[in-house]
Amino acid sequence: MKVQDCPFCGDASGLKNRWAILEASDTSEGIAWQVVCSFCGGRGPFGANEEAAILAWNRRQP
Repeated sequence: MKVQDCPFCGDASGLKNRWAILEASDTSEGIAWQVVCSFCGGRGPFGANEEAAILAWNRRQP
């Protein structure tokens, strides 16, 4: 699944080459996933899996 450019800084290169999906264990439902821009540190919403996190990121606006 394609990850859209960062809605915060507009960086595409960081997302294409270095974007990260981080695992987080601090939710009441257990493990959650989140897309983070490696250029500006902008964070997307949590998702139940990688695909859900990417979908949420792609819908996000600053």
